[in-house]
Parts: sequence; C-alpha cells; structure tokens
Amino acid sequence: MRLGQWTPAIAAYRRALKHAPNDYKARTAMGIAQMARGELTTAEETFITASRTNPKAAQPYYARAVLYASGVAPRRASAFLEAAVHRDGK
Repeated sequence: MRLGQWTPAIAAYRRALKHAPNDYKARTAMGIAQMARGELTTAEETFITASRTNPKAAQPYYARAVLYASGVAPRRASAFLEAAVHRDGK
C-alpha cells in the first residue's frame, strides 16, 4: 500500500476490526483515513465509536479535535483537544 491510498487502508482497517472490534487505535486510524477521503460525517462517527471503546484513550479525542478544527466545527475543537490532553491511555 502506498501513501495516500485511503480506500485500501479503510478496507484493511475494517478487516482488522472484524477480528478485534475493540481496537480503538485501528478504529481511530480508520477515521483518519475516512477524514482524508472527505468522509467527514463517517469519520466523526468512527472517532466517537473509538472513544466509547476506550474512553481513557487520547487519540480519538485528538482526532476529533483535528476534524473539528479543519472547518467542521471549529468552536468545538478546543474542547476535544483539552479532553485529549486529560486522558492517559490506560
């Protein structure tokens, strides 16, 4: 797989999540790939699911902050960045 090949990446993450549905890192990475493809609503839903899978993980909150800061909901970005900072990943 080459850099920027988001469709195959999303397919690979979906396959991985069939075997490990609680893998919040894979789910967050899939959301990043969806965001890169312009699937912003889907990416947001993926990040929400990832944060519900592991509420202590910072990555899904940070990803939502980036999504919101990109223009989706700029006023919400700082709250999610702050939420990411206060998570320890355990």
